Amino acid sequence: MGRAPNYKASFLATLGANADFYDPYQANARRWYRSERPAQPT
Repeated sequence: MGRAPNYKASFLATLGANADFYDPYQANARRWYRSERPAQPT
């Protein structure tokens, strides 16, 4: 059995909400968060 899609969503949310946890890779965490989140409607 594989992981559910919400697993990836939950993990990626932590990249934006708590990027400092990934010290010294905060910039990478924030970049992944920005690249993977859905585009916001304008």
